[in-house]
Amino acid sequence: MKTRCCIKAVLFSVSALSLMHLALAQPSYMATPVTRPESVFENDRRLPRTARSSRALHVGEGYVTTDDGVRLFYQKVGSGGPTVIVPGRLFVFDYLKPLADRYTIISYDMRNRGRSDKITDGALISIQDDVKDLEKVRQHFGIKKFDLIGYSYLGMMVILYTMEHPQQVERIVSLVQFRSYSQRNTPAI
Repeated sequence: MKTRCCIKAVLFSVSALSLMHLALAQPSYMATPVTRPESVFENDRRLPRTARSSRALHVGEGYVTTDDGVRLFYQKVGSGGPTVIVPGRLFVFDYLKPLADRYTIISYDMRNRGRSDKITDGALISIQDDVKDLEKVRQHFGIKKFDLIGYSYLGMMVILYTMEHPQQVERIVSLVQFRSYSQRNTPAI
């Protein structure tokens, strides 16, 4: 059975976090970062229940240990719908929490970033290690198929992961900014 992966590569300069919300088909008001006090959200009926009240939102957290002993910090929210894994928890998790009423969101800090273990040996930090770590996170949660989101460097990493593990990925959202060849080679006026 062939696995179908829908690759959505975004090739223009807009907010990667806003695009993640759009890629998961959320209303446009969800793309705005949550910065108002919680009491304001409790009365805003346009927002999903989980965005209105932190009391209704259970965030699990812990560590996944990789084969080479590095501990990766993760946070998980939601318990239904498709599972979405998003590397780069430090940068995106708070923006993705409102999606927990429709998805199970798992986000983690890559090695040497955020609350994951610090690495002193530079030979243990590579894009190949990040691909292996993503597979370890998937195995830790026992997920058979999932949606995968990556932006910037992580957009490239999730594509590499999908090439190595196509049977695990339901769909992929890769948010990468590129300049075309002609833009790089056009002299400034």
